[in-house]
Amino acid sequence: MQILIGTDTNRTELKYAVYDGTKWTEAKFFKQDDTADFNPVVTSTSGVASIVWQDINRLITEDEAFEDYLAATELSVAEYSNGTLSGKNTLTNDDYYDFMPAIANSDGKTHLAWVKNKSNNILAPAAGSFEVLYAVNDGSGWSTPIVLETGLNQVADLDLAANGSELTIVYNLDEDGDIFTSEDWEVYAKQASDGNWLPTVKLTTDEIQDNQQHIKTIFYDSNVNQWSKPVIITSNDYVNSEIAAAITANNEMAVINKAKEKIVEEIEGVQYSNLGAANIVAHTMKLAKDLKVVEDTLSFAEGFISDADNEMKVGIENCGEFTVNSYDVAFYDGNMDQIALTSVQTPLLPGEKTVVSADWLAPETVSSPDITVTVDPDDEIGDSDKSNIPGYTGYRLRRIIPKMFL
Repeated sequence: MQILIGTDTNRTELKYAVYDGTKWTEAKFFKQDDTADFNPVVTSTSGVASIVWQDINRLITEDEAFEDYLAATELSVAEYSNGTLSGKNTLTNDDYYDFMPAIANSDGKTHLAWVKNKSNNILAPAAGSFEVLYAVNDGSGWSTPIVLETGLNQVADLDLAANGSELTIVYNLDEDGDIFTSEDWEVYAKQASDGNWLPTVKLTTDEIQDNQQHIKTIFYDSNVNQWSKPVIITSNDYVNSEIAAAITANNEMAVINKAKEKIVEEIEGVQYSNLGAANIVAHTMKLAKDLKVVEDTLSFAEGFISDADNEMKVGIENCGEFTVNSYDVAFYDGNMDQIALTSVQTPLLPGEKTVVSADWLAPETVSSPDITVTVDPDDEIGDSDKSNIPGYTGYRLRRIIPKMFL
């Protein structure tokens, strides 16, 4: 099913088209009322499609202010089943701006999250005037909306995902309440398990605006109840927006977004930034496990001592997209004889780095100045990229034994 926005009698109105297995039907107007419709989202479960959209609850006159228009914006829902579109049901009914609906389904339930702006001002909203709300339809009707977060500054880019009884809502928050500063935009997550909402988690902490320049992903591992470090998907000079992502059954992630060219011009000594042409771009990445030894991190904790125990340290990084719960790190001398092995039992999240240590009882004299380190020497985790594991390529990580001990 496709939901489109058309123009009918000088206003925007939703249209829908259905794929019958061989072709798409001609798009039809909803014909729900005579007010404007915006920003539709749709999902389906058990053969029933649920459509939610921003709906103006009354006719707006020409002498009303823009704030009056925002205050009249509610969320409405309609259902499509067996070739029939139902009448609409309004989920909100107040004098505040309800917008940015996000919808998902799991276990026969339809979940909905959205944002409410209680200042009815999108250009200079009052501090603490935003809320995040949630409602669910278990098949018997929509629940009364509940407020998950209140007293927030400006919220943008809200999204929702569902998997069984687990729900995740992510949103971008302007922490200082000043929309003209970009370094304080951060990403937050609100999760539920078996209907119990958990404390909000802050996913990013940096001085980079987290909603335009780069596309990053963060993975959540329900086995260890932890979020990964941000993983960069794009790094370019484009302004990215309208991002959609999906994961296939083959563990591939596809990301589609609008990318606008960023044009910087200097006129009479003053730099001006403008947006150029926009294109739809696609990115794909294979989701896999991938550990590597970080170059130039191998060292002795207190310097090398012959004929004694030496503590060696090396950096290990998870370059993959899955958490690795346990792994081995092996150390070899210049003859590629194993001199130490450390079994790590602490999970390493995607994008995370750690330092692994091992003790080596060094001989009185050493025949070679080289020590080689490899992670997962027995290929127990199924590492997807062997080229960044020195032990597989014969690459010597670093010469660290002084000549006087050779």
